[in-house]
Amino acid sequence: EVRLLLDQTGGGDKSLLGPKMARWQGPALVAWNDAVFSPNDFHNIARIGQDSKIDAPAAAGRFGLGFNAVYHFTDLPSFVSGDYLVMFDPHATHLPGATPARPGLKIAFGASPLLSQFPDQFGGYLDTFGCDLTSSYDATMFRFPLRTEEAARASEIKPEAYTPNQV
Repeated sequence: EVRLLLDQTGGGDKSLLGPKMARWQGPALVAWNDAVFSPNDFHNIARIGQDSKIDAPAAAGRFGLGFNAVYHFTDLPSFVSGDYLVMFDPHATHLPGATPARPGLKIAFGASPLLSQFPDQFGGYLDTFGCDLTSSYDATMFRFPLRTEEAARASEIKPEAYTPNQV
């Protein structure tokens, strides 16, 4: 099963991982499915475009390029699945501590103090498709914050904003 949601609520900007994260607290496209990522899935999504499923002809995303389509409207995709919340920052410009060699975060949210330290940052996941970020999430929810005009001016991916009306 797959569900889509246009979340127009936006989030707070007081308790974020870093100041550059504020531009990604606005409207977001949320995609949910009823499958949980396997350890292999986590490994493969981190290797986008590297033919990690080339020997699996029936696998979704076989060529590793489908996920890259989200960069048409966001620079900072993220998802929660099982016990983890993953955030990607391919140019290492928004997430504190992100580098070109490690352009993201993988947080074991049940054991992490980050969720209580930065509630505004993770508020967009709470109460969406049954996610509470306190217990294992028996599904996968992607969150794609839409690129605002401000974010587009600073984007190294695509210098164009994407509004809720365009979704």
